[in-house]
Amino acid sequence: MMLSTFVAAAPVASTLARVVPEMVGPRLMALVPSHSNPSKAYEIRLGKDCNVYCTCPAWKFQKGVTPTARTCKHIASLRAQLASVIAK
Repeated sequence: MMLSTFVAAAPVASTLARVVPEMVGPRLMALVPSHSNPSKAYEIRLGKDCNVYCTCPAWKFQKGVTPTARTCKHIASLRAQLASVIAK
């Protein structure tokens, strides 16, 4: 799955483990197109609390999991792509 948009701030995190302190407010990191509906795209954002959020239903409706522990295939794809960019 390729991400359609990267915001310049995205590669500053070492596989999203390190956060730039100057970031204030939710920052759009990537837009990921939906596989089932090409007219939709999900947003991956870095929140003020330094958690990574996705607007997809899989991320939103995970029960019994705190936002810090939630993940989805879109966030996993972004992490993998960031790791490959950082490794170069």
